[in-house]
Amino acid sequence: MVYALVTNERTNVRNKKREGIMNGSIEVAKGRIEEAAGTLVNNDKLRAKGQMDQAMGHVKQSAEAGVRKAKDNARKFVAKAKDIAKQTVDEAGDTV
Repeated sequence: MVYALVTNERTNVRNKKREGIMNGSIEVAKGRIEEAAGTLVNNDKLRAKGQMDQAMGHVKQSAEAGVRKAKDNARKFVAKAKDIAKQTVDEAGDTV
């Protein structure tokens, strides 16, 4: 039962990561379609809305990438701090 909960939680986390990235990609694609439709029917408002949606999609993708990089760096920092703490404790145990 516990394994199922942990596995389900990991799956949810992975899906949220994909969802964030896909959200930006979907917004870019939607914007391209709107821009093309606006060009096709000669509607400047729709074309501008499409361009804005594309820009927002790119911003979301960049923000997600920045968050991902920050999380990775934080994990590396914590791992290094744990290694240093363990090494310090081991050295202190050797001197006692």
